[in-house]
Amino acid sequence: MLRQLREPKPEKLRVLMLGAAPEGDLRVSREQARIRTAVERALHRDLVTTRRCWSC
Repeated sequence: MLRQLREPKPEKLRVLMLGAAPEGDLRVSREQARIRTAVERALHRDLVTTRRCWSC
């Protein structure tokens, strides 16, 4: 007798965005904002967690 396998539970995707902005360069901030916006518009956005960390 064959057993049916259960579908795997969806796992959250964790995204860690690291950035360093030498001399006040805003390109890193803009790129992180673009990524965050894309995640917010995604179909399965509730399965994605983002976190930003800046270097000193």
